[in-house]
Amino acid sequence: MSPRSRSVVNTAIGIAGKTLVWAGLLLLGLVAYQLWGTGLETQRAQNRLEDEFEQLLDEATAPPDTDSGAPTTGVAPPVTAPSRPTKALALIRIPTAGVSDIVVAGVSASALRQGPGHVPETPLPGRPGNSAIAGHRSSYGAPFGDLDRVKKGDAVEITTVEGQFTYTVTEVEIVKPTRTDVMATTSSKKTLTLITCHPRYSTDKRLIVHARLTSSEPNTTLSSTTAPQTTLPSGTVPPDTIPVETIPVEEVSPIDGTEPTAIPIDAIPIDEVGGWFSDTKAILPTILLGLGLVALAVVAHFLRRLFARKVSRSFVARVLAYAVVAIPFVVTLFFFYRFLNFLLPAPG
Repeated sequence: MSPRSRSVVNTAIGIAGKTLVWAGLLLLGLVAYQLWGTGLETQRAQNRLEDEFEQLLDEATAPPDTDSGAPTTGVAPPVTAPSRPTKALALIRIPTAGVSDIVVAGVSASALRQGPGHVPETPLPGRPGNSAIAGHRSSYGAPFGDLDRVKKGDAVEITTVEGQFTYTVTEVEIVKPTRTDVMATTSSKKTLTLITCHPRYSTDKRLIVHARLTSSEPNTTLSSTTAPQTTLPSGTVPPDTIPVETIPVEEVSPIDGTEPTAIPIDAIPIDEVGGWFSDTKAILPTILLGLGLVALAVVAHFLRRLFARKVSRSFVARVLAYAVVAIPFVVTLFFFYRFLNFLLPAPG
């Protein structure tokens, strides 16, 4: 092999080696973003949702306006389910699992990026039927990260505009992702089903927590009056007057053999919340941001060569070049990971 050919081969090997090293670093960065960076996005969303939910509670518990001069009809304002999939719906607390998050309406990929999501085909918490809530376990703040700590007899507290509801865990099981029957409902019982991935950092199976309503404290502003017809998502159970009730824990039995009433669950994405390229709107931003990263790398290369002419040490030239592009590169990389993550299957 001639010296020129050897030089070409060595150059090609060097370029390939550097490409593989940078590709490996970018993949490690993507994994780090999925595990921790997504939590920043979820935390911002939760802060906004907390303010939104507090406002909903204030409006729901506000006494009727008697100073306006209009006759008082004794009719409470209608209780409606949120129309946007990212709107605050409830507050869920599970002391044994360290859960204290705002529940959003819907279980789409975009909804679960902001917190646990209520399956719209199931009734709202506190109402007759089986209310289902799903959440991530290893990304986007991992709201259900420690759900495996929950055991039979533990309490699950949920607050909605209709009141505060305490459920007692009756069963914990691990099932295949295709087991959508865990959300089957009976109109005569008030139950709750929590869903997350299992094991952690995997979507191989699902961890299911079943619970039954054992006590409730309704919002008297709403329950003491007759509310107009409620607008609810398709498939939910109509509202009823929820009495204050306390059921002794010892009387709570596990899920029994009663034949459940089927609900339309074919469209519920329990098996995979957000698959490959599920958010097509993220394709163009991902491409543009990727090109931006390439452009910044090219700029760094030419800056290094420029600085090398002015300083005697190549190391100093390299440091100066990287220092110039470091901040825009990191910012562009963060948003590149953000949109790229929208195109990947949910990590669980």
